[in-house]
Amino acid sequence: MSNTQYHKKRTHIKKTLETIDEELKGYFSDNSSLLIELQVERLKLLDRLRYFRPYNQKDVAYRKKVLETFPPWGAENVPDNLRLVFHGTTLANTERILNSGRICSGYDRWTVHTSGDNSGEFSVSTKDFLEISMHYHMDMVETYKEYEWFVPSGCLFVLQLNESEYQFAQEQQRVHNVQFKKNPEKLYAIITTPENQKKVKWWMQKNNFFPDKVFDFAGFQEKIEQENLFLYLMGQSRQK
Repeated sequence: MSNTQYHKKRTHIKKTLETIDEELKGYFSDNSSLLIELQVERLKLLDRLRYFRPYNQKDVAYRKKVLETFPPWGAENVPDNLRLVFHGTTLANTERILNSGRICSGYDRWTVHTSGDNSGEFSVSTKDFLEISMHYHMDMVETYKEYEWFVPSGCLFVLQLNESEYQFAQEQQRVHNVQFKKNPEKLYAIITTPENQKKVKWWMQKNNFFPDKVFDFAGFQEKIEQENLFLYLMGQSRQK
């Protein structure tokens, strides 16, 4: 893919940003929901420009393969008794989450509904619906916006819940806001692409989380295979 396309897409984002900046000039003292929505959209565009980089063929091939193979693998192999759920987000939001130590609803962040989440809750996918988080929330796939291949993929936060929380997540595909600094045990893992691993591990380390919880997709599969072996051996020992 040529540098011409890269520069064309980058220029389009910058022009869109300029248009929003013009709209914002009329909202100096107005705290309306429209103002906040414009500010949120502006932030998203700035995020894109921050990470915009030329098309990476190796990364795109990796992402396409993961999109095809990881959801069915997860549905079959992630054990139910681990009670894991998945929250997909962009790379920029990953940094914000780790800096703040929490995941919360769009409404709690912006005071307007920027998604379908209720106040106090945010969306997650259970292992049977991984494609939802991967396709719609973490810049993993090229969509109608047509720039995702030019920014790094986002991340999947893997949360470990108690039984009542997990039952609620299965029924509602949502969980209550999570404070990792109060409940670090809820952060089971972060899954991302090889391109992002070093960066995300650094964010984990500087915010006093364990960087060894960051995996690429193959590494997470190995972790789950080890968990399955451990659970199997535990089951065998109890039968003796």
